[in-house]
Amino acid sequence: MRKSILIVEDDKFTANDLKNKLESIDYKVLKIVSTGDEGIDIAVEKRPDLILIDINLKGNIDCIEVSQKLSALDLPVLFIADKQDLIDNKNIKNLSVDTINSGLGFIFKPIDTKKLNNSIEIAINNHKIETEKLNLAMGVVKDKQEDNSDKKSAEKLNLKASERYYRNKENKKVKNLKKLIQILKIF
Repeated sequence: MRKSILIVEDDKFTANDLKNKLESIDYKVLKIVSTGDEGIDIAVEKRPDLILIDINLKGNIDCIEVSQKLSALDLPVLFIADKQDLIDNKNIKNLSVDTINSGLGFIFKPIDTKKLNNSIEIAINNHKIETEKLNLAMGVVKDKQEDNSDKKSAEKLNLKASERYYRNKENKKVKNLKKLIQILKIF
């Protein structure tokens, strides 16, 4: 199934160039919007696999605020930037750890299609890993609630967490290996 991308970019030339590159590598572009408010509205409605956001986004809210709101929706974000943008944009320092862990990354202009594809796959995979870690932690909490009366609950919790972790890890090891091989073939 094709992964869906939302583009939040106020420069029409850059947005259309991104759209063409994404479609050439088999991504589905849900929509191109020019403001952060529009981006949030579409993200809530369509739930894309990833959002690309211009770091110098114009409008009522800047790219950092947009990414933080999208992070709260559990959606990975990639910033589109010139390298100079990172030096000039003081808001980058305000990124929260949660926002960074949500799959946030950067793709630099001029945008190379291979690097774009790799950055998207890495961001989506990192986001999945963080989600799995959270789900694992939530499972441990549930197990603790169930085993609360047991004297050896700590040992049982550790055992259950290990079993769950390694079971998930083994199930995904083959899939992740195949993805890694595909990424390495690109280089």
